[in-house]
Amino acid sequence: NSYDMNVYFGGANKGSYTFFPELSSRDAFGQQLEQPIDGLFIDISNLPGIDTSEFARNTLGKTLITTTGFWMGLYRVFEDHGKWTDDPCSLENPQDYVADTPQQASATEFNCPQFKDSCPNLPGTDSINNYMDFSSDDCLTEFTPGQFKRMYLVWALFRQPDQTCSVDEALFELQITTPIEDRDFKFSWILQSISEPYVFNVSRQETINNVEDLFDYDKYEAGATIKHDFCIPHGSYILTVDQNTGGSFQVSMDGQILIPLSTIENISYNLVAGPIDLVLTNICFSGETFVHVQEKGQILMKDLQVGDKVLTTESGKFDTVYSFGHRDVSQEGKFLQLGPSNLEISPHHMVFVQGRGAIPAAHVKVGDRLAPDMIAVTSIQEITRRGVFSPFTYSGKILVNGVLASNYIALQDSAVLQIGDSSIPTPFTFQWLGHSFLFPYRLYSLFVREDYALDNSNSSSNNGLSRYSYYGLLFAQWLIQQKPWMMSFLFLPIILVLSLFNILEVVLNFCCQSTCSICVWAISLLLLASMPTMATRINNSLVHPPKGRT
Repeated sequence: NSYDMNVYFGGANKGSYTFFPELSSRDAFGQQLEQPIDGLFIDISNLPGIDTSEFARNTLGKTLITTTGFWMGLYRVFEDHGKWTDDPCSLENPQDYVADTPQQASATEFNCPQFKDSCPNLPGTDSINNYMDFSSDDCLTEFTPGQFKRMYLVWALFRQPDQTCSVDEALFELQITTPIEDRDFKFSWILQSISEPYVFNVSRQETINNVEDLFDYDKYEAGATIKHDFCIPHGSYILTVDQNTGGSFQVSMDGQILIPLSTIENISYNLVAGPIDLVLTNICFSGETFVHVQEKGQILMKDLQVGDKVLTTESGKFDTVYSFGHRDVSQEGKFLQLGPSNLEISPHHMVFVQGRGAIPAAHVKVGDRLAPDMIAVTSIQEITRRGVFSPFTYSGKILVNGVLASNYIALQDSAVLQIGDSSIPTPFTFQWLGHSFLFPYRLYSLFVREDYALDNSNSSSNNGLSRYSYYGLLFAQWLIQQKPWMMSFLFLPIILVLSLFNILEVVLNFCCQSTCSICVWAISLLLLASMPTMATRINNSLVHPPKGRT
């Protein structure tokens, strides 16, 4: 098999060698071999004490480390592929496909110089201490971080054995088919997590001194099928594909096809790994953050209760917590801690930033000024806490650790709704969408059942999410994964309904200020009478979604 590294020692002065992982079952031309070959073949003369002649080289055993580098997919740091240019110092020559190894025109021939720079006009000097150079054993001491990254990616893509992913992971599967006609086939892809810094980058990226690439798919014969599968953490991802005309690809998650056979050249997809209810649960504040409650003073978020009046603006205005969108004291959550306030907030949750409005916390950068005091962010670090909390107030805002935060999350990697794979922005912010969507819920909690959020049946079966939030998020997540025309078609009536909710809330607020109880109850009864029909339609769309991706 390709994941067990077998090491064979043999005849003196015969040379040491191995096979690249993607070619261990193919010959040098990419043709399938009847009998796959693999393993490390080490010349015994490269071992300590075997060759003691004065001309002996590389006798400390480090050839085994270098050969392991080849087995894991590394090239020589001076590799000259000769495919893009005849000049080894040209930035068009990818050499070893690793960005942090400087361009190198020649090997360091079995010695250990103090300094060598074969490409003096480019940044960096030759990697004389790198295991993938030709220096003598006493000089070889290191791999670069980029080389470690490449080895990990190659292992995950080619050598990792078939296995059952853990309960917190999903199996990502990418199948690529090269063109039938004989041509130079270029294919690259990036799988990037929205919720945490997790990236599988299998693409060429120009850098100041090199290019970064995993391998060329055109080394396979015409019509070949290449399959990649590996486990990724549950979460939301963006898959970006770049290919020239002729090939095709297909993407599955846990055996379910998310992207059917496609020949589109350049495109991005929003993907979800894992059960949707697990993906949508980490959307809140840590229980160790604090809020200011009227008549109680400063308390921890985990001690906040429905009915408490919390500070929501710098002007001293308090607002009632009418419900929790999410409240689970036992669930472990991943948060971003923003200094100096030490606000602990999940990456999807939105916070108000000077000049940018409500944006996902993942978009906040050091130097950004957070409302209301406009204090600059000095540090951002990832932490894990037990207990997740997301209170709802009538204004849709809340002060947490002195920072003005939203009650809502961004369902895409953006502060505004985006349409399609090309991420066309719309004027509708997720702050507006979330607040408008919750209008019937606010109305129900205000006039019909104030203890609605305290009912165990409201959230106990949905990982701490209120029923209204759970099904709303479920539907929204399904909706944004539809094709652009379908997403636009479905969102048009939804936007109209949400706009109507906004108008009704303005009228309702006016009626309340005018103490016109008849107006209040008329609007309330009208909305409540229509809710069963609306709920039934939404439920039907969730339980019986359209078949396939339309």
